[in-house]
Amino acid sequence: MEFLPGTNIACILYNDLVPAFISRDKYDNDKKRGKIKVHGRGGRNNTPLIEVRSLTVEVQQEIYKKLGHPEEIKRVKPFADRIVTDISASMYYTEYRMNNGAALPKDRISSYTMAASVLNLLVQLTDHPQVIKKDMGLTMAEFWKNVAVIIKEKKIQLPANRIRLQEKIAKYKAEGYQCLVVDEFRFNNTNRAKVKDELAKSVLLDMISNGKQHDDIVILRKYNAWAKLTGREEIKSETTIGNYRRENEWSIKEEREGRKASHDKLGIVINRKRPSAPMLLLNSDDNELDLFFRYTYIKNGKEVTTPYKRYVVMVVIDAYNDYILGYAVGDAQTQELVKEAYLNAMYHIRDLTGGWYLPHQVQTDRWGVNKDLNNGLAMFYKGLGIYTPAKQYNARSKYIERSFGTEWHQSLKMYPNYAGHNITADERLNPDLVALNKSTYPTAEQAPMQIAHFIETMRQAKDRQKNWLAAFNASDKAKEKRVGDEYILAHFGKPHDYKHSITSEGIVIAINKVEYTYMVPEELYLHNVGKKVQVYYQEHDLSRVLVTDEHTLRFVAQEKHLQPSALADYQPGDRERLNALLAMGQRNMQKVADARNKRKKILQDNGIDTENLLLEGGIYAKSVLQSGNLDKTIKQNVTQKYIEQQYGESKDSKEFDPYDLI
Repeated sequence: MEFLPGTNIACILYNDLVPAFISRDKYDNDKKRGKIKVHGRGGRNNTPLIEVRSLTVEVQQEIYKKLGHPEEIKRVKPFADRIVTDISASMYYTEYRMNNGAALPKDRISSYTMAASVLNLLVQLTDHPQVIKKDMGLTMAEFWKNVAVIIKEKKIQLPANRIRLQEKIAKYKAEGYQCLVVDEFRFNNTNRAKVKDELAKSVLLDMISNGKQHDDIVILRKYNAWAKLTGREEIKSETTIGNYRRENEWSIKEEREGRKASHDKLGIVINRKRPSAPMLLLNSDDNELDLFFRYTYIKNGKEVTTPYKRYVVMVVIDAYNDYILGYAVGDAQTQELVKEAYLNAMYHIRDLTGGWYLPHQVQTDRWGVNKDLNNGLAMFYKGLGIYTPAKQYNARSKYIERSFGTEWHQSLKMYPNYAGHNITADERLNPDLVALNKSTYPTAEQAPMQIAHFIETMRQAKDRQKNWLAAFNASDKAKEKRVGDEYILAHFGKPHDYKHSITSEGIVIAINKVEYTYMVPEELYLHNVGKKVQVYYQEHDLSRVLVTDEHTLRFVAQEKHLQPSALADYQPGDRERLNALLAMGQRNMQKVADARNKRKKILQDNGIDTENLLLEGGIYAKSVLQSGNLDKTIKQNVTQKYIEQQYGESKDSKEFDPYDLI
């Protein structure tokens, strides 16, 4: 939900309204009949805004229930917009292990990371209170009340009470991330204070900021009418209104004159320089690659071939020197294509550096992310680094937009199937040349190889790869965000279609109709054998997977080596691997024996015989049998009686097997 520029009119984006609250057909009908008020036509990079007040009362109530009331959103927005997901906290809690070796559950990782992210902002703001007062335009009392609202509404695991929250901030500054794991938080309500002077100031400012830009004399008359009604002192002259308007221009100009006017007047022009090292800022964007391919498909039951097939390439670059770290190819931009490109980048970085490294910051356009940056794709970006999507219509903020320029096309022109610039560009290919060459264009099956060649050409141009790697090796900051297999699999891994059990074989799963077996670490095997687990995998590398019960069990399992059955097939290392497995089996059996002996000793030391406790009515019969003072006939009768007591039915004593009691 957002406000119509220059007004206090709450609006909802079309994508948020349809189909979550009303159907597409109802929207079209209501719009056609003028029942709802719509701003904007839609189309590429444009999403219509619908005035919430023009919707039915029932729909309004549903929107407020799920998205929050506009006034509440507006009041807490200055603080909420500043919260940045703490990737270091997410890494810390993902790899954290409790004293018993258990990992933190997923929901705890998320809640602790959010709490740490909020605490980071609170530490910054409370250390610099002038930001709260000047930049956010809040008193300290208002600030703490807004923080309490956010904590309660977003269910953040922090105390909403100001005093207790300040104590938590002090503890966080002293102890860091650990202090959030050991504490369970309770949510307390705070009383909302009413400041009359602030209310009068807000009423006057809101009147002046109205998008209709009323004259000062009109504002004077309307304000004084309200002041008289509420028992406040009236303003004597419109000159006072004018002075007040000019003094507070910075806070009212956007609502009064529009976002562009406010930005032109107040926006700071930022002259940027490139990042000082690799991995500090990554950009990504899609590009409809200007290469033609011959593509055959079925239409009306017949094969049809077009020589003009083009693919979308999702590209990830390092803004340090425009080096292409990763890419993915598809028919259209999708969230899966975006994630595939970043996963490709992670593997390329590992190939170059020998480790997994995350970027400090990621910047993209706003495709696929919602306004609040809390949907699936936005959270994916936040899991990589600080996520700062570019403002709409501001392509200059992303280095990658300029990467798709002259050098990009100069390299593409070296291929015979070059398609020229996009349809809106001034430059065009000679149509006679296209007609002459189209029969020789590569096929769709050959596209991956040619695109890979093009990407590699761009990587090697101007010694980009060499310079990138040298700068990476020379920078400690570039290597700060190193993570392990567990984080990469957790963030990029694909969940298997169904759960599997841990067995004596390990974990056996089928991926793309091929069976794989994975080892369970020795220290986890005995306590978890038989447990159902979810497996996350990456098709790029099936040598290891992430295994979790989605609670406290989470570990990386390596693919199990198949031991040769014939000695003649043994290769170097096979004997050592076999010995290691046999030794592990012996250690496991010893652990079982040690546990049993420990239990028996405790019972013996305390004079407890659990077998007698289980027998109950059979205790006497057993004691007689064990006395050894009965003749054979009597002993047979006692044996039969003992068996009947144990099994509840007649059983021939010759069939009695003492092992049945085990």
